[in-house]
Amino acid sequence: MEITVEEMRAVCVAHYVERRHTPAHADLIVPKDESEIRRIYGCIQKEQNSIERQKNNADENGGKTDALYC
Repeated sequence: MEITVEEMRAVCVAHYVERRHTPAHADLIVPKDESEIRRIYGCIQKEQNSIERQKNNADENGGKTDALYC
């Protein structure tokens, strides 16, 4: 199922809210330009996939990780 640009933008706004921005500020800082929304959404997806892999590796290695944080 294809996600719409509006849904991608909503994910981006929610991502910033999770990082302690107010919803109003998050809405202001996420651009309305489609290519920028897609770029930010892609970065968020990569980050979430990386976190998921780290959790899976930790589960497989008894809780030990070699996580690198940016």
